[in-house]
Amino acid sequence: MSELHKTLSRCDAYPAETSQVEHIETHISHLYLTDNLVYKIKKNVDFGFCNFTNLDRRRFYCEEEVRLNRRLAPISYLGVSKIVRQGDRLLIDQPGEIYDYAVRMRRLPQNLMLSSLLADNSPQMDLPQHIETVAKTLAHFHETALKIKKSTHNAHKSMITFWHQNFEQTRNCSDNLIWPDSSETIEQIVMQFMDKNIELFNRRQDLGYVRDGHGDLHCEHICLTKPLEIFDCIEFNPDLRYGDILNDIAFLYMDLEFRRRSDLALGLWQSYQNNIETGAQAETLLRFYCLYRAWVRAKVHFFQIEATGDAAEHRYQSREYFRLASSYALPQMLLVCCGLIGSGKTTLAQDLGAALRAPLISSDQTRPKARKIWANSAYAQGRYSQKARLAVYHMLAAQVENRIPQGRTLILDATCETQAMRRIFAELATRMAIPCYFIEASCDPALIRARLQKRSTDPQKAGGSEAGLEHFESQRLRFEPLNSEARRIRVETGQPREYNVDFLLDRLLQTCGTL
Repeated sequence: MSELHKTLSRCDAYPAETSQVEHIETHISHLYLTDNLVYKIKKNVDFGFCNFTNLDRRRFYCEEEVRLNRRLAPISYLGVSKIVRQGDRLLIDQPGEIYDYAVRMRRLPQNLMLSSLLADNSPQMDLPQHIETVAKTLAHFHETALKIKKSTHNAHKSMITFWHQNFEQTRNCSDNLIWPDSSETIEQIVMQFMDKNIELFNRRQDLGYVRDGHGDLHCEHICLTKPLEIFDCIEFNPDLRYGDILNDIAFLYMDLEFRRRSDLALGLWQSYQNNIETGAQAETLLRFYCLYRAWVRAKVHFFQIEATGDAAEHRYQSREYFRLASSYALPQMLLVCCGLIGSGKTTLAQDLGAALRAPLISSDQTRPKARKIWANSAYAQGRYSQKARLAVYHMLAAQVENRIPQGRTLILDATCETQAMRRIFAELATRMAIPCYFIEASCDPALIRARLQKRSTDPQKAGGSEAGLEHFESQRLRFEPLNSEARRIRVETGQPREYNVDFLLDRLLQTCGTL
């Protein structure tokens, strides 16, 4: 490859004039980016899932890449270029002895890639509108894509094979990526779901929901040009491209959630459903396939931890994907993080919300709003009276009730010092038919006092709370134990924050994990 690499790294190697050549290497390809074009060379490798070890194979898969990607990116994929030898020189698309092949593409603007726009949070782009366009495009693509019969690809059997491989390849993950008990629990949940729903999987394939899709549908492969270009589908292994349409759309849905844009993920799903029939149990299957996609991404980063020099970043990414995968194995819930002043409940609520991509409702953020409403009432004169505090909790409950229909788990950050306060949320969850867990943040009183003392010298650490050390002792005396609550998880917040989140995820998975 060194001779070819040296040649393609020169500006004068290309038929069209270019001022620069950029090189990108992946595990299976070399890409050479000129001013206006991209040339993609397939490596001479055999990884099992792809085999490019002879010239004929590389030519075939270059042609397949162009054919398949023209379905969603017809403007970008120009054709297959021949790399030839003329004497001691390698040339592109000239007469001579064939040396290799390259996929030839138009170079798409990096600043219009969906991944770049999400990272920049560009205010100039109407991302919800673009996501709606993406959803409509994918719905039309899936509607017209080739239906795959069981004789060609059995979706249920293939998914079992993929899952067995996933669990086997991640069995040796360290505790700081995912706890072994959590992994085993998810494995049980997944395999039980697969066993229980054989008929569902088979029926969906019989009804035509298994199609020749994209296979690698995430934000880095979507360019918001006009017209929209969705590129780089899987060409080298049909089994990785064939699948339920929900498996395809789930990758993008999961990727948007991973990038902390659950609003766009929900918009994608709603628009997609408005433009294509998704079939029975679509919501459950979407969650199942999101779990699958998140686990695969976690696995990929796990493989890269030792293989690259950026182990810390890959370790972080792998843990985040495992946590997101865990969230898909949990039902919609109301998680009430409660406890004494300074117990760490707010930090715990924020960390748990980040791990689960779940919205957070805070009593500290609600109380000032309540004051404005009460302005000249008796509540304002006794804002920390039992009656005023209870009124705040009713306002919190109203916020929860408004957001529960969105189908997402909610995190509530509130002291909940009395059983009457906690009863408000327990009864609300019962009415809304979702589980409610009270997560009690607890730690040594001496540590709480130290935290509150530090908070008093740095108001930013208070997170909006007005309570301080002077309030702790009185609250400690009136705090009613949670012993009577049926669903309670106690977290010792003196432990490291990462440990606390993984502990909670493990407990929730074991208690109510399901698909």
